[in-house]
Amino acid sequence: MTAGSPDDADALPEPLADLAQRGLPIVRRRAGETFVRVHRDTDGPIWFGWDKAAAAFRMPTNRFDSVDRSFGVLYVAETRDGAFAESVGRKPRIFRSDDELATLRLTNLVSQRELRLVDLHGGAAVGAIGATGVVGVGPQSLARRWSQALHGHPEIPDGIEYRCRHNSDELAIALFDRVGETTLRPVGYTTMTADRAWLSEMRARHQIWQPPS
Repeated sequence: MTAGSPDDADALPEPLADLAQRGLPIVRRRAGETFVRVHRDTDGPIWFGWDKAAAAFRMPTNRFDSVDRSFGVLYVAETRDGAFAESVGRKPRIFRSDDELATLRLTNLVSQRELRLVDLHGGAAVGAIGATGVVGVGPQSLARRWSQALHGHPEIPDGIEYRCRHNSDELAIALFDRVGETTLRPVGYTTMTADRAWLSEMRARHQIWQPPS
């Protein structure tokens, strides 16, 4: 395949012009399910990216952030392995000390109602809306355009479920801010360094090295 060939459109699929007229591939997460979120110790576990100083949502820096800052996104994963992959592990082959990682928390969040999420990791997404798995693992600029389009869809989904880029065995969720802060309830947390055996495994898997002493 060469640059500019017809295959490029399949490799990097843009949101379809008639997306709003298509039914979305929806996966339903029942009330009471628990998800895991990584966040700074100084921040609360439920934050959709609202920047009080700018009176706007944060500049797009994560995969499914709003292109025009018109809505916020909160990221969680099914497991702590997925949460690590989507936060610390998304920048592999770097040095990060235990002291630095100790400022991060792993918080369990329980959904208080059913969540309706666009399935961007299953085969149904290809036929239904023309999205392939590359939306979740490819260029973030592409993912943000899909997020913008799906957020504005008439079916009003709660967010997007996708496969973690740096651990394809894990699923993550990008929740749109319209679900509200009370949709998820924190039920406990640990620091990133509390389980040393697990952290060593994650360091090895994602090549997050201890700085030389």
